[in-house]
Amino acid sequence: MRVITASPGYQKIVAPSDDDLTILLGNQPRTGGLDVIAQGRKVMVRDGNLGGFLLKAGGFGPRFDVLNTRSDVSKGEPRDVFGVTGKFGAVVVDRSRWTGVHGAQERTHGDVSQGYDGCDVDLFLIRRSTIKTAYQALMAKILNDGRGIRRLVLQDMNIDDEPTLRVQQSVAVLLMGCQKHPASIELRNAWINWPGREWHRIAKGDRVTVKGEWNVGLPPGGDFCPA
Repeated sequence: MRVITASPGYQKIVAPSDDDLTILLGNQPRTGGLDVIAQGRKVMVRDGNLGGFLLKAGGFGPRFDVLNTRSDVSKGEPRDVFGVTGKFGAVVVDRSRWTGVHGAQERTHGDVSQGYDGCDVDLFLIRRSTIKTAYQALMAKILNDGRGIRRLVLQDMNIDDEPTLRVQQSVAVLLMGCQKHPASIELRNAWINWPGREWHRIAKGDRVTVKGEWNVGLPPGGDFCPA
């Protein structure tokens, strides 16, 4: 496995095609986005503060991991924190704490984590993590050609409303299905502290199945990934 340290400003990293790659974020909060292109091998991004800038997972590979990261931002330009554009067997977010600034829906806006149109992911797993936002913590869809996030698992994690960031109210998690292809969501000890149960909706479409239920409120032991 190769190990490199990312520069703090914007950087595009093309992973090797002959070896797995670990990217260390470094000790200082980032001052620009990180665009990672996988080429058929495992990629891990870990240990650092995204600084509110976009981490993008592109290319293709068996697995893309994001481990022990922060995105500590309380104001600024709305943007996504983590976006998936590539084709992966699994995308795993673990032990991470992200804060999202959304802005107004009708203008430039950002969701904390998003599966962009054209991404192709068998499993998207978020575990042992905390997301603080006042808008969507995760947004994804299934296209008519079958691409998208087909299975979403939220395990030992919590989503916490952050009213200081609110411009508009929205659902916490949204996976939009299509009529041709099934998708599923699994809630495994997933907690939500969000105003109004009508905003807890996590699926849209007849072919999206949901297993489990939200635990409403804050986890008894506090955030799964503390500040």
